[in-house]
Amino acid sequence: MPIIYASDAFLLLTGYSREEILGCNFRFLNSPGTSMEVLEEINQHICSDQACTVDLLNYRKDGSSFRDLLHVSPIRDASGKVRLHLSQVFPGRSCTWSSDASVLHLSNDDNDINNL
Repeated sequence: MPIIYASDAFLLLTGYSREEILGCNFRFLNSPGTSMEVLEEINQHICSDQACTVDLLNYRKDGSSFRDLLHVSPIRDASGKVRLHLSQVFPGRSCTWSSDASVLHLSNDDNDINNL
């Protein structure tokens, strides 16, 4: 799905302008270091109209990497049909699940957060 809106914070984080990214798929931020398994997980959730939250390694326009927590959720119209997916990027965060998979632990990478 194409990007139809990008916040100023997202533009600062990635180094791209709105003109460069509107209409693009979010995968333009991926590079060889991005986990194919995580990308497949995102795709599976989008195809099944389910929300997901993943720990993702992305890349800025200048080639530098940043880790973020990506949350993708379907947005439905009044009839329940999915019209688009909202993607939220939380920079400088990574996540791990507790051993019983009931608690999500978040961590901050102050370097990425302070660069915004």
